[in-house]
Amino acid sequence: MTTVLEMSKQNFKKLQTIGILNKHGKLVFDEHLKLKADGYTDLSLNWLNEDEQYQYFAMTHYGELNGDLMSDPDMEVRVDAIKGTAEALSYRNDWVGVNTVILNPEQQTPKYRDLNEFFGIWTQNLIDQGFKHDLQE
Repeated sequence: MTTVLEMSKQNFKKLQTIGILNKHGKLVFDEHLKLKADGYTDLSLNWLNEDEQYQYFAMTHYGELNGDLMSDPDMEVRVDAIKGTAEALSYRNDWVGVNTVILNPEQQTPKYRDLNEFFGIWTQNLIDQGFKHDLQE
């Protein structure tokens, strides 16, 4: 079984493969970035916050219902460039009314593990679907 640390390191590398993080593990956008792949819903990335240790951003696919944007999914992600880790802290799907928030990721509860397993599957799907940002370093 993959450990949570291994998962978060794999997810970090997947974000680098997509081009959301540069080779130093830093976000490649300041406020917002939209990635496109033919035949798929755009991927919206929004910078949220940063502190001395972490960078926080949101990844979202949006659909529309009666003129309202609906997320499917929307995830908040925490990146530690020094440790080379990326972990999901929340999951939201407006279409089915699901909202999961991890308040203390250091506890690594089963809910935290499930959320980060999904994050790994989703980021691999994004790679397979051709989502890619060409880094300008």
